[in-house]
Amino acid sequence: MKTSKLFLILPLLLAFPFKAGADLPTAQFLLQGQGPRAEAMGEAVVSNSSDYTAWYWNPAGAAFVRNPQLGFNSENITQNDQTSYLSFIYPLKRCSFGAQALSENASVAAYDNAGQQLPAINNQNMLASIGFAYAIRDWLSVGLGVGQVSMSLGGYNTNAALNVNIGALYKKYRFSAAVDVANIGDNLKFGQSSEAESQPMLVRYGVSYSFLRDKSLLCSISAQDVPQSAALSSYGGGVEYLLCQYLALRGGILNQNNYMRLCSGFGIAYKHIGIDVSYTLAPEELQGLDTIQIGLSYKFGRLEQAVKQEAPPAESKPAAKQEQKPKSPEIPPAETKPEQEQMPISPAASPAQNNPIPKGVNLAVAEFGARNVSASDALIVSDFLRTELVNLNLYNVIEKANMDKILAEASFQMSGCTTSDCVVQLGKILNVQEMVVGSLAKLTDTYYVTVSVVDVQTGKILVSFSQDAPAAKDLQNACHIIAEKMAHYK
Repeated sequence: MKTSKLFLILPLLLAFPFKAGADLPTAQFLLQGQGPRAEAMGEAVVSNSSDYTAWYWNPAGAAFVRNPQLGFNSENITQNDQTSYLSFIYPLKRCSFGAQALSENASVAAYDNAGQQLPAINNQNMLASIGFAYAIRDWLSVGLGVGQVSMSLGGYNTNAALNVNIGALYKKYRFSAAVDVANIGDNLKFGQSSEAESQPMLVRYGVSYSFLRDKSLLCSISAQDVPQSAALSSYGGGVEYLLCQYLALRGGILNQNNYMRLCSGFGIAYKHIGIDVSYTLAPEELQGLDTIQIGLSYKFGRLEQAVKQEAPPAESKPAAKQEQKPKSPEIPPAETKPEQEQMPISPAASPAQNNPIPKGVNLAVAEFGARNVSASDALIVSDFLRTELVNLNLYNVIEKANMDKILAEASFQMSGCTTSDCVVQLGKILNVQEMVVGSLAKLTDTYYVTVSVVDVQTGKILVSFSQDAPAAKDLQNACHIIAEKMAHYK
């Protein structure tokens, strides 16, 4: 069995022993969806929850968060029932960690046997947990949340019970699939004399796919199964359209408690601040129970700027050194290896956010430089990357045959063209906006593919990526991963 399938099935195996539960669970506030983005999409986010709500929907999604995030949202379910959610995620190279807190405050009217109204009974429920997510591969992650849940009903408190959430996420190219098992833990008991009641253990699973050339349209479906009570299970579907880099429009349908609800909302993102709003329309049978959820998030800037450090040489290079091509290669793997090892492998830690690749650009791939490998091997790898970029259907990539024809007419020799000045000259001849320059290096038994995208107009390096390959047979996959990263920041 492949590793990816094993990690996707593992949460389901953990949930299987709990299928025997038959009692109606308590702590149903744990089933109330969190995050305006999720609510606007019909709660179909288990496979694409890479934001501050990941600890709630699927902790594995936190591994693909690129910036540290702090988020808060609140919702009035009824006039006397309010939920609040606070979460923080901090990503490292291949993992993320953080915490979440979910609370519900509700008051219930009380009457005596004679029908006289008594003081309202106050309910205060709380879930607090810490989370950890790890990217096993650039396309596969797992996550774990561990905490405790407690309840208070009219002054009677429950014991603090263990609460566990475990999930897995497969994310490759435009498709993603995920499974998550939440609320695994001890039973809750009000006082010593009452009977213990189970938490609403649930299993979430879903898939999503990005459409359009620039992946601006996301379609997703998911289901939430509560083994103890079929009535509490739900399923939904939703879409998210990125109208521009500042505005996202969302809509969805949610079937919950056998009632169909229409959902809508939007998200506004400006620099580090994000504001999200969702509106859920209740069916006719539940008139007056429409809900509005509002969320506010903040993304902190990252300290690692390895790509920016490579840009100054391209800008400050004197014109007198233009002919010293052999002495000033743009990407010497042997010298920059320690720096390349520090570059993040997963999207969760890439530092190129301030230099996004413009969309719809004309692009060409130069022949790769060779370090401790043959020139023909480097040429093959550059062909691998060119093919992967063509398959993305996001760039206007010039074919190798057309490049050779244009350069032959201009009497330009592309072989050995690795400096910024040479690459810029090459890009102008080919009439492209950007050039992809790279190198293939081998150290001991490991291959290293290093790629930079150069703006032909300014000569600046927009973004750089590095990927290792344990064997020659893995080089094509390494190019596929680099192409995916280029698309990710497009």
